[in-house]
Amino acid sequence: MSGLTSAESLGTPNSGYRPFVPDVLSVPMYAVLTLIATAIALYFCFSIQISHASSSAVTVMIIANTDRAAMGQKSVARLIGNFIACVAINTIFSHFAQAPWMFLIVFALWMGLCVFVAVIAPTPSFNYAATLSAITVGVIAIQQTQPGDIFRDSVDRFLVVSIGIGSVWIVFGLIPAILNSFFNRHTFHLTSKATAPVKSKPIDWFKGFRAGLSTVIVVLVGCSFWALTTWSNGSIMFLVYGIFTANLIQTDQVVQATILALVMVLVAIFFSFICLFFMLPYVNGFPMLMVALSFALLPGFLIKYHPVLGILSSAFLSIVISLVSPANAMTFNVTGFMNEALAFVIGSGLAGITISLLLPSSM
Repeated sequence: MSGLTSAESLGTPNSGYRPFVPDVLSVPMYAVLTLIATAIALYFCFSIQISHASSSAVTVMIIANTDRAAMGQKSVARLIGNFIACVAINTIFSHFAQAPWMFLIVFALWMGLCVFVAVIAPTPSFNYAATLSAITVGVIAIQQTQPGDIFRDSVDRFLVVSIGIGSVWIVFGLIPAILNSFFNRHTFHLTSKATAPVKSKPIDWFKGFRAGLSTVIVVLVGCSFWALTTWSNGSIMFLVYGIFTANLIQTDQVVQATILALVMVLVAIFFSFICLFFMLPYVNGFPMLMVALSFALLPGFLIKYHPVLGILSSAFLSIVISLVSPANAMTFNVTGFMNEALAFVIGSGLAGITISLLLPSSM
């Protein structure tokens, strides 16, 4: 679960309208290149035995894009957001490691500050970096109990994110160039779209303050739910809850976004379950692992260029990777999987319900 950053893409707008399957090669080329980049990232992490290898695959799913400009902006924003979050969590955890409730309160305040900055951010890149700074703090810290592990996990997190970004740029830059050279055409060329420069939007301080304050309250509600239920998988639920909160609270139609998110989560759970318990136990070796993952990831690739569902593609792919959690030594625990799946459903649903009640004008 340390690699879960899937739902963050819900709050990131598309760089522009794309028709469903714009040409016959778009979907298969995107899927193949993304799977190759995922394989490189996972294989490298497995080889050096780094923790949370699945986080590198999640990064690939979120960064991969046939638009070079969008991919570049998101890569830089992701690195900046992760770096800020790593510094923040080391500062926060060092002061409140022995006071869980104080830590959760400070975590809620940090998320509120990040969402405030995201809402008033002048460009989508700043928005993404700020949102990611809120999410990554939870990704690193929410399941930690030892202060000494925070710095190590922060370094690991930044490293696996860097590996994922590097894998994407190697594959999406190198393979199209080789194909172009071989065919002496531009059929497989990935280009930056000729778009007008992004204009800074006017700052709405009231909207930013309202979103930030609401985030603090919503996160504290999630803290209370976790504390009252004493659920063993409550940390995962709270992490998912925080991720969806940071994104849903920035949307104008929370109810519709929550319904779409829940449907996406349920579909991702189904395909992850089939992959994890009906395919992976019967395969052996890294190549077959990638074949099994390809089946589970297929729906996310197919909706990539859909004008409505396309925005959910990266989130779906990331959730599947997080649930399957590919590792050097795979474990197959049905009870554990069902608990994690329930944590996804409750976390996303509770976030949407709480935000809708707190901000009825966003419905």
